[in-house]
Amino acid sequence: MKVINILSIIIYPIVWGFLLFIPLLGFFIYNYLVDVEQITPSYRLFGTIYKTTNFSTPLYISTILYFISYIAVIVCFMYFNKIIEQFKERNIFHEKVILYFKRMGYLLCLSFAIKFIIMSSIKYIDNLFVKGNLLEVNNIFEMPIVILVFGLFFIILSKAFEIGKKQKEENIELKQENELTI
Repeated sequence: MKVINILSIIIYPIVWGFLLFIPLLGFFIYNYLVDVEQITPSYRLFGTIYKTTNFSTPLYISTILYFISYIAVIVCFMYFNKIIEQFKERNIFHEKVILYFKRMGYLLCLSFAIKFIIMSSIKYIDNLFVKGNLLEVNNIFEMPIVILVFGLFFIILSKAFEIGKKQKEENIELKQENELTI
């Protein structure tokens, strides 16, 4: 259990740092949306270049969706921290652990869907949020497909833990029946 304690020590400040980062990120997004015409004078939507002064609604929508996507990933870190706490208490196959894994999976899949839709439809000319295409991605963790893979993995993991919980309960029942037989 030393490893779980080390992981807890590492994750706990990261989670709080991310949670404290949400208002700051919200402030930056608010400032961007207030000054969107100066910061991003034009953008590309489905291959057509638009001037922000003429049609800025897609920028507002995509910026808010990006904010929601980042919040979803931050909430996943919070759930991960809760899973670690459950593991420290030796609640391995607890209902909360299964629920946290499932929520993490769905939130990461939601984050992927948001980023994928935005990356495939809109391109900020100044590359404020996204790169022009996947070839301009600097590392593999900037690719939204990695988020999808982790999301699906956590959904599968929640199913595996659910099966493990049922088997554990069946073993307890079988043990109690054997004790009564003796």
